[in-house]
Amino acid sequence: MNCPNITHPDWLALVKEVGEKRAWALYLQNGEEIPQPSTRAEYMGVYPNPEKLMLQDEVESTLNKLSSMTGIKWKWNAELGKGVTGRWSPKGGVEINPMRITADAPWHEFLHPMIETIFRDNKTLWETMVDKLESTTTGQVIVAQVKRDYPQYTPGSDIFNKEAVTTLLGNIASTSDQNKKEYKVWEKVILYIKSLLNKV
Repeated sequence: MNCPNITHPDWLALVKEVGEKRAWALYLQNGEEIPQPSTRAEYMGVYPNPEKLMLQDEVESTLNKLSSMTGIKWKWNAELGKGVTGRWSPKGGVEINPMRITADAPWHEFLHPMIETIFRDNKTLWETMVDKLESTTTGQVIVAQVKRDYPQYTPGSDIFNKEAVTTLLGNIASTSDQNKKEYKVWEKVILYIKSLLNKV
C-alpha cells in the first residue's frame, strides 16, 4: 500500500473535514488517491456504509476512554494485514484497522494486557477462567471460534486460552444488554480487571 503525502494541502483539507480515520478509509477506498470533493456531505457520499461510519465513531470513543483509563496508547492502522481487526503489543500499544472495525475490537485489544497480568500474577483466577471456558456453553462457542480464527494456536495451550478468554470478555464488554447469567459467571474476573484498572 502507498501512503498519502500527509503534508499535501488536499490531504490536510480532507483530514480537517472528516477526521484522520475517515480520511484513511476514504483514501483506501479511492484507490490510494486523495478524494477531491470539497464538502463533508460529498465525502460521506464516497463512504458507502454510514452504519460503519457510526460504528467507527463509537469505537473511537471507546478506544479513547480505555486509553485514558489504562495509559495504553492506541492508533488506527490500515496496514495490519488481511483479515486483521486489531492487535496489541507491549511496545506498540493497541492498533485498530479502520477498515475492519467491530464493536468488541477496543475491548478485546485492551483486555490483552489485563489477561497477561492475570496469567502472570493470579494463577488461581487464571485456572478458574480456563475452567469456565471449558464448562460453559458460551465458552465452548468461543473456543470453537478461536480454533477457526487462529489455527496456528494449539487448543488448550496458554496462548490459545489467552486469546479465547480475551475474545469472550471482549464480547461481554461490548454488548450493552449483557446477558446477566453470562456476566454472573465472569463477574469475579470482571471485578478483578476493574481493580487492575483502578491501580493504573
